[in-house]
Amino acid sequence: MTNSGLYADLHQQMRELADLVDEVLTYLRQDHNQQFIQRTNLAQRLTQLAEPDPQDLADRLLSINLGVNQNNNRQKWQSISQKLYSTETDKSIIGELETFAYLLEQHQADALAKMRGWIK
Repeated sequence: MTNSGLYADLHQQMRELADLVDEVLTYLRQDHNQQFIQRTNLAQRLTQLAEPDPQDLADRLLSINLGVNQNNNRQKWQSISQKLYSTETDKSIIGELETFAYLLEQHQADALAKMRGWIK
């Protein structure tokens, strides 16, 4: 796989995750608990990425790229995941998800730039 292909796949994974985060944030801000399926999907995804040694190679690459192992991010992601599994909405999760969405946006931009060969 070429570098551009690698970064294109990474960008796609981050975009899908970012879309899911945005969807969950929208429903959380509107106090809609009916969209529990999206919350559960996001919680499962964060749990997979926060595993110490993800079995799926794509998850492992995404996890490394997003810096899960840095600055206690693994515990933070696991904490967010547990809050998402809960049927009660903890308003602090909105800020945490917004911070995560910003992180995803930054990494998406980096992956896009690398994919296009703008930076190495």
